[in-house]
Amino acid sequence: MATARQPPSAPAAAAHWVPLAAAVVFALLALDVVLHGPLSRLDPVVSDWSALHRDPWLTSLMLAVTALHSTLGIDLMAGLLVLALFAAGRRWQPLALLACVQGGMLLNVVVKLAIQRGRPEAQHALVHLGTYSFPSGHALAATVWWGTVLWLGWAHWRQASLRAVALAVAIVLVALVAASRVYLGAHYPTDVLAGCAEGVAWLGLCQWLSQRAAGGRFGGP
Repeated sequence: MATARQPPSAPAAAAHWVPLAAAVVFALLALDVVLHGPLSRLDPVVSDWSALHRDPWLTSLMLAVTALHSTLGIDLMAGLLVLALFAAGRRWQPLALLACVQGGMLLNVVVKLAIQRGRPEAQHALVHLGTYSFPSGHALAATVWWGTVLWLGWAHWRQASLRAVALAVAIVLVALVAASRVYLGAHYPTDVLAGCAEGVAWLGLCQWLSQRAAGGRFGGP
């Protein structure tokens, strides 16, 4: 008797080619920055344009978005979800969550130190940081965090409409975080694009490892 196939934890095709494409995009952006290519030369133009189009209400929104996805914000959200997963009797999901989120942020620190790109001009910045600029840690953290949340919930969200809404919300939130970093003068556009690409590639690696650790079901117990 044939056994019905279980629905995949994420669209199978996307799970394979999206992380690979993201890794290629990240490599090209890193190469452009290191070699001072056309995209990196365009960065200051976009940053200057963004600084000229600030508005008080939009600045407040961007500051809130970027604060929520700071290291502290991500750690708090991850901690709450870890507690919820333990309370629900999950066996290994909390550890997988922490490894994916914290591992991604650690990877970003290593890449920053390798590239050592300076921040945008200080006079345009509404936030000031002493760390390197490429790639954006906020963009990476938001991508990995919301991507991990999607991965954990995907197998349990059976309705296609619910999956579509969750995916759309995650994309909008990551895009807002990326935009906020450029708007606030903390990063160049290539920094945030690289952070998002790095995050997607890292999620793909985490998913690949989860297939070997838990039978391919990152969203399972």
